[in-house]
Amino acid sequence: MQLSRVEQNAALFDNWALSGRGISMAKGHSELVSFALSQWKLGPNHRLLDIGCGVGLGISVAIKQGVGAAAGIDVSAEMIDKARQLTPSVDFRVGSGDDLPWGAFGFSHVLSVESLYYHEDPVATLREASRVLLLGGRIGIAIEFYQENHGSRHWVNALGLPMNNWSESGWKQAF
Repeated sequence: MQLSRVEQNAALFDNWALSGRGISMAKGHSELVSFALSQWKLGPNHRLLDIGCGVGLGISVAIKQGVGAAAGIDVSAEMIDKARQLTPSVDFRVGSGDDLPWGAFGFSHVLSVESLYYHEDPVATLREASRVLLLGGRIGIAIEFYQENHGSRHWVNALGLPMNNWSESGWKQAF
């Protein structure tokens, strides 16, 4: 029996979390997270959702910057376990971005760093992100895996996962 895309992603990222690669991956993404968060002035009245949060390092940074509340979701139960250990006060959940377990208009900010190209249907995830976002809220998406980025072409073979390798214009159209 073939695993679904979500199950394949969860299995790989569970292994990464258990081997310590989840932390090193988060550290590798820290510049992107810092840049995305620097575009917002987060305060106590803000509520952040991180889609594909991994071990929760992005949320940890947002909390240090003053965000009032945060939540995170990831397909990997092991990543979520590590995130809960790092920041136990945060609402971390195991799940996919195309069916967010939060109500409409619950977040002032939505962040997703290096995650969306793993999703089976990134457009559905973006729809869900918009659904949970307050009117006038902000979405920050960081993607380095796209057709014009020749340095990322080897990722599919290296990871062995199905990934959405869209063009820059394809991602813009999805947004």
